[in-house]
Amino acid sequence: MSDLSPTQTQALHVGPETALPHDPLALVLYARRGEDPAKGLAAGALDGIEIDSPRGVLTLAPGPSFGRSLTEPSGSFGGLRPPLNVAVTEGSDVFLADGAANALYLFDPCECRFMPVPCFASLAELPGPSGFVPLDRLRGPTGLAVAGTRLLIADTGNHRVVIMRMVGAVPAAALRLPKATGRRADWAPYAIVVDGQRRIWVSDRLHGRLDRFDPSGRWEAEFTTLGEVAELAVDCAGTLYAVLRDGMAPRAIALVGGEPVAVIDAPDRLPCFPHAPVRTDAQGRLHLCCADGSVAIFDGRGDRVSDKVTAALLPFVKRGTYLSRALDSHRRGCVWHRVALAGTLPERGVIKVQTTTSDVELNAAELDDLPPEAWNRPIALRSLERGIGDVLVMSPPGRYLWLRLTFVSDGHASPLVSHIVVEFPRVSLRRYLPGVFGMDPLAADFTDRFTALFDTTLRSIEQRIDTGHELFSTSTAPADKPRDADTDFLSWLASWVGVVLNRHWPEAVRRRMLKEAASSYTLRGTSYGLWRQLVVFLGLDRDCGDACASKSCHPPRPNCAPDPCPPDCCRPVPPPLILEHFRLRRWLFLGAGRLGDDAVLWGDRIVNRSRLDGNARLGPLPCPLDGKPATQLVATPDPQRDPFLRDAHRATIFVPACVKTQDWRRRGLEQLLRQEMPAHVAWDIDYVAPRFRVGVQATIGLDSVIARVPQGVRLGNNRLGQGTVLPAHRGRLPTVGKDTRVGPAMRLI
Repeated sequence: MSDLSPTQTQALHVGPETALPHDPLALVLYARRGEDPAKGLAAGALDGIEIDSPRGVLTLAPGPSFGRSLTEPSGSFGGLRPPLNVAVTEGSDVFLADGAANALYLFDPCECRFMPVPCFASLAELPGPSGFVPLDRLRGPTGLAVAGTRLLIADTGNHRVVIMRMVGAVPAAALRLPKATGRRADWAPYAIVVDGQRRIWVSDRLHGRLDRFDPSGRWEAEFTTLGEVAELAVDCAGTLYAVLRDGMAPRAIALVGGEPVAVIDAPDRLPCFPHAPVRTDAQGRLHLCCADGSVAIFDGRGDRVSDKVTAALLPFVKRGTYLSRALDSHRRGCVWHRVALAGTLPERGVIKVQTTTSDVELNAAELDDLPPEAWNRPIALRSLERGIGDVLVMSPPGRYLWLRLTFVSDGHASPLVSHIVVEFPRVSLRRYLPGVFGMDPLAADFTDRFTALFDTTLRSIEQRIDTGHELFSTSTAPADKPRDADTDFLSWLASWVGVVLNRHWPEAVRRRMLKEAASSYTLRGTSYGLWRQLVVFLGLDRDCGDACASKSCHPPRPNCAPDPCPPDCCRPVPPPLILEHFRLRRWLFLGAGRLGDDAVLWGDRIVNRSRLDGNARLGPLPCPLDGKPATQLVATPDPQRDPFLRDAHRATIFVPACVKTQDWRRRGLEQLLRQEMPAHVAWDIDYVAPRFRVGVQATIGLDSVIARVPQGVRLGNNRLGQGTVLPAHRGRLPTVGKDTRVGPAMRLI
């Protein structure tokens, strides 16, 4: 074949000195990441089948009603986002606005229908163009968008964008154009999106304008040279897209800073869009899952589509064909062995496999002119055991092989193929039989095909032997517990080296703990050895530790991988975590110490024991009479060694506070400390919260960090609270009452 991946090319050139004995070679066809998927899958011609680029699989093409375009009237951008009048929250709540009925609905999966939003049609009032306009008199709500815990509603008839808190459906505010624009009275908001910087973009299709508001709702800029801006969308990289519907044909454009930079013609040209939270078809109908597991279809007004119409809305075509390019074995008269497919098959799905071979490479026209007899009879795969199915190649010997796969389905689900493995040449078990079984060519071919039935079973045993080393690797040992076993193989492997792994721990944590066990044995019983195990258990040994995964209002986009860390980036250093109390001794040494709070004289006050006829004093701490602390009864012996014993054999473990909220982390941490902490050491755990509290939590280097003063916050973009620093002014920090005024120019939110 002409275009093969490096892995496939390497497989072709494996010499006899490196190949396993009596094992065939293999061509592995799959969509390599970062390359053309059609090249990796060796796709020659596709009819009714397409390659799903994000997943890298062969699948049936969408049905006629699911043909997608970026300029669909529903505003879903070819299914990349919900329709114009639909918004989906982070909790998967589906809101729908009906402009004709001036109503707002919320999908109830238990009832499997759209229900009116409670309290939405209440007597709550918001400032309107003149006086007050009741909220129940929304006139033509069109676009919807979600901004954190707020729902933005384009109230076109009232020339505003209503901001509603989704908790309780309480209206909070309204966005309007400033009077300086001269368009406040006739502004007709149509579509709304929120970009990655939480800025709000609103299109006005009637007047051909695009407006931008900051996160606090303050108007920032207008763009009036684009034309009739209709629907809007934002990808996970923050790029804004718009559909223009003016006198020309509808077209989708990409915008940077409100200015057009490119024209986009197909949804597959926008790979950085997140996975759509709801599935839609080309007519803007919603396909939603109900609580009973069924899928219901709703139109743009929230009404359920009849079953007769639903039956005609098939997501996929019922039949499709994949034809490969010429697969080259580089051997004349090669006997091809088998074809293995990896993927999934729906309940009513079938994959038919056909092959043809030749010693000369045929072009596309010659391949089309082949008679049907040149292809072997189709072999149907109706199930894939453990996701893999294989068929024997029945075509005659030949250097080149062409593979044809026919997908058959009921249209509701599609077969998926992720990998195709083509093995050659055929290494038959006939070599172990008497030569009489191979004297006649027809008999030899029958013997080869008959013994191939047992070859699959023997090959699976050989594969277990060839990959047996994977059972003893911490990264590949099976971590799932079989039904009839007492434990999983990974935990059993850990018992070889005396490591106890809790099955409630995540698999990644168990593997890391076992991997570090061997190197930690020589350090066992030391502070450094315990610190290393704590770092591994808490996940602080990686570049992006997940000990305390931050929760953001904007979740990571599933279809956009994060930018790789540059080579010169600074990797975080794990914190100390362990504080041995003997390090807190602040003894005063002659010639090297100064009297003060940082030094303690060697004396009775270190433990403050009670002595009869001496310093014995009863009362609370401190004593209310003279301010001296009351003495305490201590049962431990040897008062002469109090300065040593008070802080000896004690330690405090500082861990993030989020560890306490997760049961498996908290219990696992306590189990780890009981196993690894020396028996004579008394320890306790201090769960560190992100606060600096002098006298309570203020141990520099362990639970507190002193850093430079952060950059000032901008009023309107940040909330005042703990950790907020006002910006510098005239070379110094602002002083309330001196050079900072609270008034019309300052807004506290």
